[in-house]
Amino acid sequence: MPDSQGSFELFHVVSGVLTLMADGEVATVGTGESARLRSDRIYRYVNDESVPTTFFRTVVLAR
Repeated sequence: MPDSQGSFELFHVVSGVLTLMADGEVATVGTGESARLRSDRIYRYVNDESVPTTFFRTVVLAR
């Protein structure tokens, strides 16, 4: 379920690769990289690799 309008998430990958998907678009975030994603829509993130992915996720909910 999407978050409230105006919400977003920050992802920072410590190791591995994280794949983000939203609105038919796909982005990969590699080791040492960061990404921002609007979370007021349906989205998902996965590890499509054969090695573990470690990442931090910060959720910023709009009021």
